[in-house]
Amino acid sequence: MPSPGRRTPAAWAWAGTAALLGLYLLACNAVMFGQYVDDINWLLCAEQMLRGSLLRAWHHPPQLEVSLNWGVPALLMPFLAVFHRPVLLLKAFMACLFFSGLGLFYLATRGRFPGRQRFPYLSILFLCDFMISFAGNIMGEPGYVFVLGLIVWLLFEQGWSESQDPKRWACVGALAGFIVLLRSIGFVAPIALFLELSLTRRWRAALWFSLGTAAAVLPFTLYLVTHIGQVSFYSSYWALRMQGGILSALAGVLHSSYLYLKGLTCLTAFYLPAWASPTGLLEKAFMAAGLALFCAGAWLGRRSGLHRVLAYYCLGHFMVIAGYVYQAPRYVVPMLPAFVFLCLEGLRRILPERFHGRALGTAALLALATNAPGLLQTVKTSLHQPPVVPHAAYDWLKAHAGPEDRVVSMDMMRIHYFTGLKGSLFLQSDGIASFVRSARAAGARWVVIRDPGFIPPAKGVSDPTRYFYDRLVEYSASREFFEPVHRNESEGVSIYSLRPPRPLSGRPR
Repeated sequence: MPSPGRRTPAAWAWAGTAALLGLYLLACNAVMFGQYVDDINWLLCAEQMLRGSLLRAWHHPPQLEVSLNWGVPALLMPFLAVFHRPVLLLKAFMACLFFSGLGLFYLATRGRFPGRQRFPYLSILFLCDFMISFAGNIMGEPGYVFVLGLIVWLLFEQGWSESQDPKRWACVGALAGFIVLLRSIGFVAPIALFLELSLTRRWRAALWFSLGTAAAVLPFTLYLVTHIGQVSFYSSYWALRMQGGILSALAGVLHSSYLYLKGLTCLTAFYLPAWASPTGLLEKAFMAAGLALFCAGAWLGRRSGLHRVLAYYCLGHFMVIAGYVYQAPRYVVPMLPAFVFLCLEGLRRILPERFHGRALGTAALLALATNAPGLLQTVKTSLHQPPVVPHAAYDWLKAHAGPEDRVVSMDMMRIHYFTGLKGSLFLQSDGIASFVRSARAAGARWVVIRDPGFIPPAKGVSDPTRYFYDRLVEYSASREFFEPVHRNESEGVSIYSLRPPRPLSGRPR
């Protein structure tokens, strides 16, 4: 029995875990709530679901919500049921989910790194500024990372991957299905697991796994098919990829692939801009090295079910984000832990065993040195900025608008959150005259323009959202119909009121 004054390895482990969790909690406010459109929309959807409604809270006339999955609102609902919009609490909860998911993933994969090799692996996995900056977001990524980590832990740490128990495989299937409800791109996770079961001819497990996945996904899928005639709200966006023809589509996919591979190898676990601009030969060298290590880890570890599943998952996820018509760094968040694991496994596989510890230690020092400045800035930003985006312009609108006034704006979700006003994103029209007629018929009194912060579309793709925004800007510039009444430069918000119709000239007959 250890002496009272001596700390056991378990005590050190708990202290280290607490310190890492504390870092994630300190950084949970790195992104203000409302900076994304979706975060506010998730919260509004959760509040509506608590009321037993699937209508969009912000839309007038009433309209069903079909653009968001049900997973994130399901995570938010317990908190909203007890508290009133507890933004900081929700951020802390999301950070805990994110951290726990990484922790479960680490526990399931640490066996590949014996002894002191685990410390470099752990530091690279947890001390990546790119990942921490997303941890507290009220978005789909924290729940996604948690459920993915839980699945990997159950399968490869608790031994469920070797089980024949139908209940276990149905449970794993339901968890994989819930990932799809958190983010549609999560469908690659159940596909990767089903592929592994099929290729190893475990048909009974594959059947129960499929039944569990279907039980989670089918209700939402049937809801979409019933109301919009599609299995996914995002189906129409995929068609945009073919706007310029097959050659343009292929060029766009290659361009996105290049950007994401550069991000994975130069701007995440290793953040090269802290030392040198990742361009030219340096950029290509790191990209080639990262790709080579990933391939080595996936191929040389192909006899392991863990390696195969993670390789299928990474390849599937990368193909989807490369083919999608929008580009955003956060799309790679759910695949980065698996990518890091396979790259470090590749490093161990191609080097003699006597160099494993030194190679991993060097990699960890490089990773920490390039991420440390960003980590410090992320924590500083989190501690000093408000939890919610500035909204003085919308406060002005709330003070000057009547409760029944309607608004037309591409930023209706934020407007409703801060003001309670309802309206629509745009009104179908073939010109300003018909737009004004539609606005008056809908009771719209206000048009609000917020400087665009849209996710950029892929190369060769025209963004329909930006098209409607540009038309709204064009219409609101007409002084015949719209009067500018308020402008907030710091927030990039302009508010216009719709002028009343002019009275008919001449005497009545």
